[in-house]
Amino acid sequence: MRFSWFSRRPERRRRGAAVPLAVRRLERRRVLNAQITSMVVPAMVAEGDTVTTTATGTGFGQLYFFWSVKQSSTTIASGSGPTFDFTALDDGTYDVKLQLYDSAQGNDTEIRPLVVTNVAPQITNLTALNVNENSFTTLTGSIVDPGTKDTFTLDVDWGDGTVETFTYAAGTKDFSETHQYLDDNPTGTPSDPYTINVKLKDDDTDEDVD
Repeated sequence: MRFSWFSRRPERRRRGAAVPLAVRRLERRRVLNAQITSMVVPAMVAEGDTVTTTATGTGFGQLYFFWSVKQSSTTIASGSGPTFDFTALDDGTYDVKLQLYDSAQGNDTEIRPLVVTNVAPQITNLTALNVNENSFTTLTGSIVDPGTKDTFTLDVDWGDGTVETFTYAAGTKDFSETHQYLDDNPTGTPSDPYTINVKLKDDDTDEDVD
């Protein structure tokens, strides 16, 4: 019995032959946009108060906080940083706006309302000098009001039947008014007292009486 066997030479891959290749799809990497995670603004304060606002956020890289405060269309304060302080100069409703940016130019914006209440003005250091009949006395006093934009009206009852009204611009701190007393009353007495009554009102009609 005869046996025969053959040895096969491996095939060489021809140049330029196609080679199968598996290409996997890469998932797109998510880049988070800047986001304000908390914004703390008081709901209500009194005029003249210092208002403190704070915020936190997330985003790519460095975070930048920018604040602006408007009353109507007028910007009254602005600043930067996660904490921002400003003074409420007058009563009314304010819009506190926060803009957050990150290093990738992502951004987020939020607005919070702030109600500022009026504070009644106060009269201090009220004095009037004693005078002889047919002479002038001078009434002086000081105005205390944390609302720096408030204007004022002063009603003075001089006690002799004369009533006068005086107006003062915003920011007025002191006043001085004169009045002539023609005669002591009743006639025939060495001297007679007059009681001067004053009422101070601001432009929001809150008042102080003295």
